[in-house]
Formats: sequence, C-alpha cells, structure tokens
Amino acid sequence: MHMPKKPVSIRIDPKIHQDAVKAAQTYGMTFSEAMQILAASFAHGSLHIGVMPTRYPPGYIEQLEKEADEADESLRKGKLKTYANADEMFADILGE
Repeated sequence: MHMPKKPVSIRIDPKIHQDAVKAAQTYGMTFSEAMQILAASFAHGSLHIGVMPTRYPPGYIEQLEKEADEADESLRKGKLKTYANADEMFADILGE
C-alpha cells in the first residue's frame, strides 16, 4: 500500500486502537494502512457507517412513508386485495 500524502492525527479510545491494531495485524497491515483503507472506502461511498445520508431525492422517503401509511389504512378498511400465498397472487396478476 502506498504511503498517504497527508499525515493526520485522530483521537481514539485506547482500547479501540489496541483492538484495531491487532485486527490490522491479522491481515498483515499496519494500523495506518487500515485507516487509509477505511478513509478511502468511506470517501468513495463503499462504506456506510450507521445512519448515513442517502442519495434519494428530497422528499422521496417522506412520500414512501405517506404511501405506506395510506396502504396500511386501505388494508385496515378492507379496500385492498389480499392473497393467501404468493402463488395465488401471481396467478391473479398473470390472469391464470
């Protein structure tokens, strides 16, 4: 792995640091190399930690929640068709 171009300093819990050093060593890496991979993965969007902002357009999740609430209400009122199993549903959809 190439050396980072910018040295950085981080504050980390000593126990987490110790565990991370050991984990990195099991892969034949240094702690610094592991942090480089972590930072690169995070920066390129291939690593998601906890609740991350999504790339959905503004209002998309709210619209989905609204539609789900409306569907739940329709189901409670008996306005939606229900099926006993997936085969029954597909037969209906395919007109069989």
